[in-house]
Order: sequence, then C-alpha cells, then structure tokens
Amino acid sequence: MKTASVQTPCECQGSLEAIVDEAGIVLSGSACVGKGEREVAPATAIDAGKEQFQVGWLCPLCGRNTVRSFCVSALVYA
Repeated sequence: MKTASVQTPCECQGSLEAIVDEAGIVLSGSACVGKGEREVAPATAIDAGKEQFQVGWLCPLCGRNTVRSFCVSALVYA
C-alpha cells in the first residue's frame, strides 16, 4: 500500500503529521514534542476519496482540534 505524509503546524506551533493511504484514509497521526520525540495525535480524514480532503487532529500539546485541507494530486506517495 502506498502512503503519503501530510504535515502542518498547530496554532500552538506544534508540528502535526498524519500518514494517509491512496484513498485518503488516515493510518496514523502524531505530533513532534521536541528533539525528534513524537506523541500520538489522534487524526481523522474528512471527505476521504475526494480530490480535496481535510485532516483533523487533536493536538496533544494544547488540546485544540486542528483541521487542514490537502489536495490528493499534490501528495507524494512512497
């Protein structure tokens, strides 16, 4: 299965990341908590399967729900 990584900063400046598959389904979510350490950040896809979809995270650093839009054609799959 091919996967891509989407990243965005939270409003608290934490770094959020989600791994998504070709269908736009989130496989995992995480947040950088400093010096390469990562913490689980629950994430979900909204409108998965469409050209433009959103990913929502629960930031473990500040507790905010952060939603960002992504375009499938801009993702790089490995």
